[in-house]
Amino acid sequence: SWDKTIIIWKLDGQYKIQQVLKAHSAEVYSLLLFDNTTLLSGSVDKSIIVWGKVIFSDEFVSCQTLKEH
Repeated sequence: SWDKTIIIWKLDGQYKIQQVLKAHSAEVYSLLLFDNTTLLSGSVDKSIIVWGKVIFSDEFVSCQTLKEH
């Protein structure tokens, strides 16, 4: 997204924002979800962030940042 965020949506009869992820310093252009527990995001800031889902929760947290990619 151009605003440097990733929005996680939840479908509960209708779409609702579940979480907004903020860690990139520039636009986010790539997302890849692995088996609903790991999310990778790529940005114009030349970083890839690995997000992991918290156990017993639907929330994602930043686990690792790979720079200069």
